Amino acid sequence: MKRFHKGCAGILIVRLVIGAVFLYHGITKLLMPAAGMMEFVGGAATNMGLTFFSNETWFWIVAIAETVGGAMIVLGLCTRCAATVLGIVMLFAINTKGWALPQAELDYVLLGSLIALLFSGSKRYSLDHAMCKSREVDTH
Repeated sequence: MKRFHKGCAGILIVRLVIGAVFLYHGITKLLMPAAGMMEFVGGAATNMGLTFFSNETWFWIVAIAETVGGAMIVLGLCTRCAATVLGIVMLFAINTKGWALPQAELDYVLLGSLIALLFSGSKRYSLDHAMCKSREVDTH
């Protein structure tokens, strides 16, 4: 019988919760795009000098990043890459809302969790682990 890894289970719980939050917000943006939200999300990029895309284009980029990135984190597929992309999204969100804790406390929690996933990876209970394990060659 294989031993249950508490540390890996803890990372799994973090992945499921954080991934679900991003998946929910991304799907909501994709299914119900609101003009005000497009201006808010797109304005975050414009305010940082990224004017080579329209606010609407930035909105769709963020919506897709949140949806795909959230799903990847839930599944444990390329977790570090997804956490990096979503971390950048959170930096834009924090910059837009203001760097003071009361305005962006949830954004800081999400960013901190993404940074933790960036350092830890997806661990044992993930597609990354399953795919790497299936590629291992027995050298004995």
